[in-house]
Formats: sequence, C-alpha cells, structure tokens
Amino acid sequence: MRTVPTTFGRMFVLLAFLLPSSALSQLAIRDTVFKSTVASENPVDTTDLDLATFPGDFILDSGSSNNLARGKTASVRFAREEEELIPVQNGDPNVLFDNSTSTFFSLPAGQEGTQIVIDLQATRVVNRVKTRTFVQALNFRPRGYSILVGRDSVDLRRVLQISDNQSVTTDDLFIPDTGRYVAFQIDKMDPTRPNGAATVLSEIEVFGVGFLAEGTYVSAIKQTGSIARSVNWGKVSWQADTPPLTSVEVSLRTGDDQTGVSAWSPWSTPVNVSGSLFRVFEPRKYIQYKVKLGTQALETPRFRSIEISYDTTLVVSSATARLSQVTAEILKEANITHETAIQTNGPSGGIDTLIIETDIPMAVNAVTVNNVEVPHTLQFVPGALRVGFASPVMGTSTIRAALRFTPYLLTHSFPSLIISNATPGNPQMVDAAIIGGKEATTLVTIGVPDATIMDGRVDPNPFTPNGDGRNDVTYFNFFVANLTDPRPVRIHVFDLTGRKVRTVFETSTTAQAYVEQNAIPWDGRDDNGKLLAPGVYIFQISVAADGNNPSALTKTVTIAY
Repeated sequence: MRTVPTTFGRMFVLLAFLLPSSALSQLAIRDTVFKSTVASENPVDTTDLDLATFPGDFILDSGSSNNLARGKTASVRFAREEEELIPVQNGDPNVLFDNSTSTFFSLPAGQEGTQIVIDLQATRVVNRVKTRTFVQALNFRPRGYSILVGRDSVDLRRVLQISDNQSVTTDDLFIPDTGRYVAFQIDKMDPTRPNGAATVLSEIEVFGVGFLAEGTYVSAIKQTGSIARSVNWGKVSWQADTPPLTSVEVSLRTGDDQTGVSAWSPWSTPVNVSGSLFRVFEPRKYIQYKVKLGTQALETPRFRSIEISYDTTLVVSSATARLSQVTAEILKEANITHETAIQTNGPSGGIDTLIIETDIPMAVNAVTVNNVEVPHTLQFVPGALRVGFASPVMGTSTIRAALRFTPYLLTHSFPSLIISNATPGNPQMVDAAIIGGKEATTLVTIGVPDATIMDGRVDPNPFTPNGDGRNDVTYFNFFVANLTDPRPVRIHVFDLTGRKVRTVFETSTTAQAYVEQNAIPWDGRDDNGKLLAPGVYIFQISVAADGNNPSALTKTVTIAY
C-alpha cells in the first residue's frame, strides 16, 4: 500500500476558496441500516460499539462490561522519593492495562501511600475496580488499599478503602462517582516482605456505568452499482445524534480490486463535518468507510445513516504526477517541473483547473501542454497554486508547470488536484508516480543550512514610498532555517542613531520561507504610521534561536523621494 505524504493528509479546507459552487452529485452509495457480521468475504468490523440497543443504528458500548482502563496510561506518585526505595527495575505502570498477567509493576517496601493514577482520557462514571496480583502470590498482594476518583489528577476523592485484604484478586463495587482519573493507593504492604518487592500487580481494571470513550465501525467494501466502474468520488454525508462533548469522524479509502489489499489508498484523514470532501485515490471502483464515535461526557453519539456521492463523468480517466527531480540542495534556488500525464477515455470533462498543493513560495516560469505554451491564469492562495486553462485539456496529454523556488525543509510535497467545469464541485485527486518505491511528487533536500537566517535582503532597495504607484513598498526576503520548534522572529528598522522606528514583523515560527508571495512588505512608515524622511536606515532580522549559529542579520535599506 502506498503512503501519502503529510500534505495529502490536509483536507480540502482551502477548496472552499478555490472551487466554484455546484450542485451535489446525483449518484451515491447509501447505508441506512448497520449490522455486525462475521461473513468471510467483505466482513463488517466493529470495536466497542452497541448495535443492539437501537436496531439499525449504532452507539458506543457500555463501560459496565468493558475495561475502561484498557490501553490507557498511568503515572506513579511514590510516597517516598528516596532513591534507595525506588529500584531501577520496578516496571512500567502502563503494563497494568495490557490485559496480560505475565507483565507486572512492582512497588518496593516502605512505599505505603503510593498512588497509581490512571488517566481514562475522558470523564466517566466509575463504580468498579478489579486488580490481579502477579503470579497469584499472596505475599505480593496489596494488603490494604484505597480507590480514589477525580475530574483532575490533583483533586482526588476516596470512594473506597479496604484495610485488610486477604485475596490475590480484588473486585470492588462502590457508589458510582464521576471523574477522568482513578487512583489505586497502596495503604498497607505485607509485613512478610520487609525487603525487595512488597506489592507486585499484573493488572488493574476499571469499569463504569457510562459509555466507552470511543468505538469504531468499519464497513464492508462497497462498489458503484451492480457493475463496478471507476468514478470520481465526491462528498461524504451522514446523519447522527451528537450530544455535547461527543463526536463523529469518518475516514474512507478506495481501490480497484474487491479484496481491499492490492493498491488501495490509505485511510483518508478523518472528516468531522457532514458533507465534506475527502482525499482518496481516484478514479477507483471500490470504496470502504470507517466511522469513529467518541465521547468525553456521559452520553454517546448515535449514528443513523451515511451517503457517499460520486460522479461517473470523470475529469480524466487517469492522471499521474511527478517532479522532474526529487532531490535538491536546501536553501539553493531550484528550477523544477511539475508534470501531469493524463488520458481521457469515455465520459470525461477534461481539465479546466490544475491545483498544486504546497506551502512553499514560488514563481511559475511557464505552463505547457504537450510542450506548447498555452493561455493560462495563475492564482496563489495559502497552501496552493491554481493554474486555470483557457480551454479544457483533453486526450493523451502532458501538462508541465515550470516552477522556481528555494526548498527550505527536509522534504516538500506537491500533491495535486484537477477540476472540470462539468463537475466543478468535485475535484479529482491526481495519483503520484512511484519511482524506486517512493512517490515522485515529494522533493527531498540535501545539505545543511549554514545559519539560522539565510539570504536576508530587501527588494527594491532603494524604494520610493511617495504614493505614485511605483516602488512604494519594499519587501523583506529571507529564510528561517534549522528550527524544528517555534521561535520568535522579528524585523526591526532603526535610524542611523540606533533608535528603533518600526517593528515591521513579529511572529513565532519553525523553518519558513519569507520570499516570493510570502515576502514581508514595508511601506516606509514608522510605528505611528508616519512616513519616514528619505535616507539610509538599518534593518535587523532576528530569531531567538539556540545554538552557535548566527541568530540576527543586519543590513541597510534606503528611502528615496
């Protein structure tokens, strides 16, 4: 199965801006009744869901029969922090929630009062806790213990206390209490173990009267009609009841075989708004969906129906994209061509718009179809470049967009979409060519940046902010490199006496390119909005970064009238 770059995971938020409005597709796959099945072919798979309470719908399963602590995490609050009382090998407390009696967490002698605090990751009504002692050894048991519950990990309330436990397994019911955190506190240890491990547990289980935090329904593989045909998948819509603090997320995947194995797309990034576009391989014949219910409260969502729309009129029958090169030197200007090879067979509308998704600022040197320059329009929007064609691109053709940019990250991905005016509201995802087992729309950079701030300059310089429409604004162009965590970045302008006259830019960022359409403008005014007098000024680009690399760049800019 191919892996999709991180950029592919970004959903079509920007398409609301890019796409004209259109009617919804007329064809759709619909499910209105949900049943669990164990059929050997195309089974439905459910996890932690209840399909019986509301026949045909599904909700989250109850916590009364499911261990709420399964797979969760815990922290340990040792009663005594002396190093000699906490042996190096006391185990990982999270093994207490792995449903295995062969793993264990040990607590050394002298640690009465220690708490194992479990994060259930959602607010629950808890009324039962069970424990198992490792290898059922009586002298490893918790001799005395308390159970505490709280909405936060600090303010915990004791709901049960057992002063003398004589069993290697405990199973305690108590008055239901609401909280996200459950603590098992060791109040007393077996006196027959004065040295070494005094209490050794293999499992802690928590139960409640509410619903599980999440559950998943994975559908059978669906096809388009009685005879499967490749289609352009559209939007996913559903009907569900979602009380406050509950959620519904839907993911989808597509393929051209009914096994669900060969050449299927990964699961799309989940969408949580009904009527959303989703990102999968297309055109494809088969589709499968996954619904995830969640709750952080005492109620459950109820899922009633789902509809997946599609168009049988394709943009093109097939489209595959690649870059002219997949490696480039970091922070060195590169000229790279984005190439899209297409074929149209059967009902196809042709390509009226090509969208190349990228956050990297760039310029477009040329756009050709079959090596001939064609009339086109260019539009840069956050996260994408839109190329519009004067007439639809049809047949067997190759679209090439010659791009000029400076790569500044370890990898840059350039996934693309194509749109036909025949179905403007339903873009078609372009497949990435696979070369050497990797997607050929991802650029990998080589080399190491020399400094944190690279290529700092202003253009034009000098500039003339006199309002005549020519060179009224100058632009700061620079790269921030070597930053994986956000750091403050500022541009200050000073006069020749060193007095700061303007803060042009202030933000917090990781590695970023402030060039081309992303360059930072300055209109020649001070912090009070007053035009500065003509002359030479000093500007400084600074980054509050760690390490030995330069974190400030200082140069001059000239204002002339």
